[in-house]
Formats: sequence, C-alpha cells, structure tokens
Amino acid sequence: MDSPNSRAWWQRPGLGIMYQIEFRPGWRWMRDFKKFNASMRDEEGRFRFNGPYCRIEEWIELSKEIGADYHIFEIKWHDGICWFRTSLTEWRTPVDYAKQFAEGSRRAGIPFMFYYSSVIDHNPRFDRINPSSWTPSYPAMRDGTYRRYLEEQMKEIVNQYHPDGLWFDWYTMGLHPSENVVAEFLRQYSPETVFTFNFTNQFAEEIQKHPESLKEWGLKRIVRMLAHGTLFIDRREVESFLPIARHLPPVLRGLMHTFLERSRPERRDVIELVHYTTSEAHVLREAWKKANRYRKLTRPWELIGPAGRAWDVMVLREDPLDLVRMVAITLANGGKYAIGAAPRMNGSIYPDHVRQLKLVGDWYKPRRHLFIEATPMNYKGEHVPGLKEPRGIRAVGSRLGRDHLIHLFNFGVKGSYTLRFDRAFWPIEKVYIEPEHRELETMRSGNRLLISIPAKDADPIDTILRIQV
Repeated sequence: MDSPNSRAWWQRPGLGIMYQIEFRPGWRWMRDFKKFNASMRDEEGRFRFNGPYCRIEEWIELSKEIGADYHIFEIKWHDGICWFRTSLTEWRTPVDYAKQFAEGSRRAGIPFMFYYSSVIDHNPRFDRINPSSWTPSYPAMRDGTYRRYLEEQMKEIVNQYHPDGLWFDWYTMGLHPSENVVAEFLRQYSPETVFTFNFTNQFAEEIQKHPESLKEWGLKRIVRMLAHGTLFIDRREVESFLPIARHLPPVLRGLMHTFLERSRPERRDVIELVHYTTSEAHVLREAWKKANRYRKLTRPWELIGPAGRAWDVMVLREDPLDLVRMVAITLANGGKYAIGAAPRMNGSIYPDHVRQLKLVGDWYKPRRHLFIEATPMNYKGEHVPGLKEPRGIRAVGSRLGRDHLIHLFNFGVKGSYTLRFDRAFWPIEKVYIEPEHRELETMRSGNRLLISIPAKDADPIDTILRIQV
C-alpha cells in the first residue's frame, strides 16, 4: 500500500459515526413487521410518517465537533422506509433527508456514506415475496421484481446525491442474491462509489488464509447446509423439508426460502468487489480480539458498534471509556471504527449518545495524526514482539514515518507501571510520550531496557509512546 498520506479516507484508519433512524421506543430490533407496518399507516391504510424528524444540520455539526473522519446516514433500514426521494415507492419520508445530509456533508468537508439494507426489506410492497414478517426475512428474487427495485434505487441514490460510499447490511456469503445485484451494479454503473457490506471481515480473513475461491474452499456449501438445519445437498431434499419449515426460526426459514429461489450462474464473490470490509464489535474484549486478527488483512477494514449497549438499547456501557478504548484499539491496528448514534423522534440525538460521542472526540482529536498517519506493525497474535508489559496493559505497535508507536491500552491498571523491552529487538535511542511529545527516561537492565510510565502520564485509555530506534 502507498504511504499513509496518499491514502483515500476509506483506505486509512479513521473515526466514523452512523446516524441510525431505526430505533423507535417500544420496538426491539427483532420485531413483527405486520404489527410495525400497521402502526405506520393511517385509518385509510396510507403511509403515515411519524419520525424521527431528522435534524441533519445538528448531526453534521456533531460530526465536526468530535472530529469524525467520515459519517454514515441510514437512508433505508430493514423496515424499507426510504429517507430519500424515490419514485419507486410511497413508503418514504415527506422530506428528502438524504439530500440535506449530502449537501451538508459536502459543505463541512466530511466524506459521507449512505446505509442501505438490501438483504432485508419489509416495505409492504414486498409482503408477497417475504417468507417471514419477522426482521431477518429475505425477499425472494425469482421473478425479478426486487432485483429491478434494487437497481433502480441504486441509480436514484447515485444520480441524485453522488455519495462517497454506500454501506450495505448484510453480507450473507451468496445465500441471498441481493448482495451480488447491488455490488455488481455499482461496480459497472458507478465504480467511483466506495461500498462495503456488514459482516465481511471474517470472510475476508478466511479467504486470505485460503487463497482459493470460496466455492472451491466449500465454505458457502457448509454454511448453507447449517442454515437449513441438516446436511441438504440438492433442491429436492430441501423441498422435501418444506412441510415442517414453518417450525424453523425466521432466520433459517428465510435462508431456506432463498436457497430455493436462487437460480443463477456463479458470480464473483462480493468480497472481491467491495472496497473495504466491515464487521461489528460491541464490547471491549471483542474489539481487542477482532482488531488484532484483522490487522493483517490486505484490504482496508472497519469495525462498528452502537454508542449504547445495543442497537436497540440506548443506555450507555457501564464504563463510557470502553468505547473510547475500542475506537483507539481499532485505529491503532489499522482499521476504522464507526459509532452508531440514534435520534429521538424529534430528530435530536439521544443526550447520552451525544455525551458518549463527545467523550470519544475530546480524546481523539489531539491524537488523530498518531492514528491516520500510521501503519500497523507486521506481527502475529496479540503481543508486540520484544515487549513485556504488566498485567492489565495490552500493547499494539505501529509505524509513524521512521518512528515506532507503542499503544498501551489500559484494561484496569491504576498508578504507574514499567515496560521491559528486549534490547536486541528494540535498539531504542529515545522515547517520547504523545501527544505531548515529552521525553521519558530509560534504564538498562542486562539485555533489557526499562521504561517507567509515571501515574501522571498513564492515560486511562491509551498511553502512546513514540520510539526512535
């Protein structure tokens, strides 16, 4: 890869925000859309929009305040409601919020993406081709209706708003054709539009381990079998199972339905088409594990998680600093981290989410250059080679120009602590603590170099050392 300063925004580490319109008081993520859609209609059965009434200008100001490197707006979630101007459905907002977001983001100089749910769409128009009314239901695509809808909406979005990128939810590894439809269409119609799919990181990682195609490797077939609940190997066997399919959970029922609908020649896997890959990480240890695994991916990558405890739980984590640590861990390992922020029905972001985002931004802004201009060191596992840190401190190494950066993530240490560097691996000349750029003293002990971090310099999130060797 080129030098960090020559990378595009999506190729380098960065802090993002995803503005969610999906949360509604009284409704969980897993919901019955027969009931939900009924609540969105008036007495005559017409669509009745009732919020959130987005305050786009406030959202963009929040992105600027926290120093976001990019941000994302959900313009079509799993409920199928379109938050943009479309001629294809009445299931849309009366205000073109996508236009406001696009124009405001350009004025602010913030790269912007639109979230779009292609795999799940509970627009009542598609009730007849949705195998289940519950959230994870996959529209059948045999008659071409949903395919044409997706392609025409991609045209509308690209032609009207020219987004920097599109963020698709979900990746099903070929189990639902919609992901190939939008990916292949964008690569041909608008190749400059950056796009990714949620849940692609782990599969990109496996492809990197197994260079042969997914089909040759057989992973698609294994997952398909597991999704059907038994080792089906052809269509007839799946059809023989249909009489008891109604007893399956909605996710498995939807996947089985998709298998029967799928009749197309094999295409390039979506991971070969996306610009970068992404996955979710909601808690600190999950972010640590995933970021250290994905550090070695050759394709740019991202992690994402909610500002609250879950996508449909607005309450913050017990320790609000955990999300700051998750962002820092991800960026130090070379990835991007996007935080989901939810608005209330009046369009203002939940106050706790604003507080959480500002906490992240206050820590990130003075240290931003230490992440976006750096590249991760090339080592395996979760331990920086040649470094012994105390229990409760976990390290990540990166390069910044000719210098090394050692990120010391605090998992519960209070007070001062000492690091031990192997002098054969680390011929250290000087050590500075960043972003203050204040030199620290070093002490030799045999073949080791000791560096003490005083309590006053120990950051509760990430103590960053710049090392000259």
